[in-house]
Amino acid sequence: MAAVAMAAIMAMMARWVFPHAPDMRVPIGIYMLVIAAMCVVAVGAGAAGAPWMIPVGAVMFTASDIAVVRDRFVAPGFVNRLWGLPLYYAAQLIIAWSIMAVNG
Repeated sequence: MAAVAMAAIMAMMARWVFPHAPDMRVPIGIYMLVIAAMCVVAVGAGAAGAPWMIPVGAVMFTASDIAVVRDRFVAPGFVNRLWGLPLYYAAQLIIAWSIMAVNG
């Protein structure tokens, strides 16, 4: 289920970003695949019983990347950092917190 949802989200993102960065389609596509795989594996780990912080942190990290993409390729501006950076740092803290839950 997570892979299907992530494939749909990444397809929408590609349709949104690729027209703004035609020369960067391959590297952006590869990065999107890596991030999507990370997110799918994290959600799968959560479904298999891993602490909730792992999928939540991965989804937040993935969402924060939308701000980076928007700022870099679509619509640069402070608003991207306004929501993207807090989401990114919160995701990193939650992922780090999951280590304590696993090793608890």
